[in-house]
Amino acid sequence: MTLFVCGLIKQYLNHGRKMQTSEIAHRAPLRRACQLLGSQTALSNAVGASPMQVHYWLTRDKSLDAAHCVAIEQATGGQVTRKELRPLDWQRYWPELEAV
Repeated sequence: MTLFVCGLIKQYLNHGRKMQTSEIAHRAPLRRACQLLGSQTALSNAVGASPMQVHYWLTRDKSLDAAHCVAIEQATGGQVTRKELRPLDWQRYWPELEAV
């Protein structure tokens, strides 16, 4: 019940506010990672996260943390990259990738 109420409050406060591209840009590559590995649970097992956390990443407007971006890139064999998961600020976390 509390989560439901919090969700309603968030919707009320964000009414009319467009989500920034940075807030949702990670969703498509994250969905692709789930497809490549077979499921959200398979992705969670591969990166050391809970299935609920993967669900949270897919449904909330927060960016993934840098450590999980690296783990997802490794788990997918580079088919989903850190640059895709954090398109607006990857340079801050991985400046060595700028040359690539």
